[in-house]
Amino acid sequence: EPPGTSDAAGDGLSGIIEQSLGTDPNNPDTDGDGISDSQEINQLGTDPFDATDPGDGVIRQALTSAEPEGTGSGTNWWKPIIVVLAAAGLLLLLVLRRRRCQHCEKRLTDRDGVLVDEDDNPDCADNPDGDHHQLKPR
Repeated sequence: EPPGTSDAAGDGLSGIIEQSLGTDPNNPDTDGDGISDSQEINQLGTDPFDATDPGDGVIRQALTSAEPEGTGSGTNWWKPIIVVLAAAGLLLLLVLRRRRCQHCEKRLTDRDGVLVDEDDNPDCADNPDGDHHQLKPR
């Protein structure tokens, strides 16, 4: 059985549904009014959090949004930071990767217009067109 599909409370609502609604997944009657959460939501249109709900069809805010208004607990301030860091990491990898010799794969540095490897050597024994390093084409 996939996670969240079991009905621990036995009220006809799976754990994942109870979590999304905010009802108690271990209590078949969250508000204690004698009517199960499932009946209140699926049949009567009453609020499973309010034992005195007259059944006017209006259900508490928590049932229709991911978080109560004004809490700010779901603010994902960290997502843009992760995106920027991932982009910077990718850019760095691309820059480092393209600064390699297309013949010997050694990492190259530009020294006064001459490409040299980590040992400051401008020669590339693997270059069939000469004896110098060449950057990989973009």
